[in-house]
Amino acid sequence: QILFRRFQKILPRISQTELEALRSGSVSLDREIFEGKVNLKKYQLDATDKKNRTLPEKLDTRTHTLLDKYGDKIVYPNTQWKSTLNYLGKNKFFSFIIDPKYGGEKLSVNHLSQVLTKITTKNPALGVTVMVPNSLGPGELLQEYGTEVQKKKYLPGLAEGEYVPCFGLTGPNNGSDAAGKIDTGKIVLNSKGKRVIQVEVSKRYITLAPVANLVGLAFKLEDPDNLLETGEPGVTVALLEKGHPGLNMNTHHNPLQAGFPNGTVKGKLVIELDQVIGGESMVGSGWRMLMECLAAGRAVCLPATALASSKVATYGVYQYAKHRKQFNIPLFKME
Repeated sequence: QILFRRFQKILPRISQTELEALRSGSVSLDREIFEGKVNLKKYQLDATDKKNRTLPEKLDTRTHTLLDKYGDKIVYPNTQWKSTLNYLGKNKFFSFIIDPKYGGEKLSVNHLSQVLTKITTKNPALGVTVMVPNSLGPGELLQEYGTEVQKKKYLPGLAEGEYVPCFGLTGPNNGSDAAGKIDTGKIVLNSKGKRVIQVEVSKRYITLAPVANLVGLAFKLEDPDNLLETGEPGVTVALLEKGHPGLNMNTHHNPLQAGFPNGTVKGKLVIELDQVIGGESMVGSGWRMLMECLAAGRAVCLPATALASSKVATYGVYQYAKHRKQFNIPLFKME
């Protein structure tokens, strides 16, 4: 207790933002590792798990058909990018985390990872294009926190590719840190006395922004005049359709000629409270929403694309070492 009280005085108090991050998600094997009591029997694969390690035949065939058709093509900038996106949407490649009752396919984590790895080994730009709607887009946020009106309006369209989403978080001052120096707006009364959100945003490196027609937008909301009836000031996530007054997504980046849609989201915007994901009651809950819902991107989809890179490198090096000879023997026999 003496040591605890001493460290309590030295260490700064944990912020609300840090507390929400620590309380997000869940624990599994990691808890047992820290406790030194790992029960390996709990984590052995059963028959269902082993079955899930193999892609269903129809999904595997659909993935190979996609790669035969678009595997050798740049996704963007390309005059045929609309054709690519239409094909992905109609063939349900944007629906892998959406519940079947909204028209989605809701793949297991294993199958989602396998599909993305397979696509990315052939075409990294195509892999990223499929990855974003199934992770960093607003789909999972809508399912978990959206109002029923928002779910019914947008989830079927996301599942069918009618809506192509992007998520506007990364900025020039905060990077991808929602708790950093993020774009700041405030709630005000408009000329008709209605409460609205005024915010100016400048986002960059937003994947799919040049081709998206549905934008999840993260910003920090202030309430200097105490106009909020529910919710509270803080990081907030709104959903805007392309064509929203003031929303500008006309410029794009093309780093390393990577060939996937990557651009900016800018503008001085007026946002209705019912455009906040979850409505007014979820104003200020954006940080918790992001911590709890972006795991599909952070823990599944991004590692899948990294796995694809590792596989391509491994196969490439092995084949080279097998066929390249020196002193009449292949390199891989030289160790």
